[in-house]
Amino acid sequence: MTKTSKLLATVLAVLLVVLAVGVLLRSHHNATPHTFSEDELATATARNGEMTKEDYLRYARIDASAEKHGLITEEDLDWTLNLLKTPLQSSNPYAPALRRSAAMGVLKNVKNFTPVQEDEVYNAVLPMLASSNNIPASSNKLEKIGAIAVMKNIKDKRALPALTHLLEDSDPTVRSFAKRTIREINS
Repeated sequence: MTKTSKLLATVLAVLLVVLAVGVLLRSHHNATPHTFSEDELATATARNGEMTKEDYLRYARIDASAEKHGLITEEDLDWTLNLLKTPLQSSNPYAPALRRSAAMGVLKNVKNFTPVQEDEVYNAVLPMLASSNNIPASSNKLEKIGAIAVMKNIKDKRALPALTHLLEDSDPTVRSFAKRTIREINS
């Protein structure tokens, strides 16, 4: 082998090593998911039309506290229930249902409602079990499943007639969630 061919082989070997390291670094970088900050999530939620950035930050605080402690203050419960009740004007047709689903996510994380709080939650969530057909089908499904999860959490037997009605829902997932919740409430 001549000096030129040895030099060329060495250069090619070095280039292959550099390329391999570059590919490995890029694949490792791409395999590591980006973790979104609360501020990024709040900005995206506001852009999506679900709630203001400030409301999202409050929601995130309430949700984290409910998940960690299993409790919710009266003030935070009132605010969360208001997300369910207050009409939302948004260019995103899914935004109102997404906001209600976020509120129901908080409510299913609370494990220790006071009796008064439980009654307030029941009255606020019951209409979601029979959400109307004038909203997009996927939002309707999302809303019903969220409401079922909340009723499962509070185990209020008053919800049984509405849950039983959902056993005939057109969506098999809704029917399945309703059936499991009925069993759990009755046990």
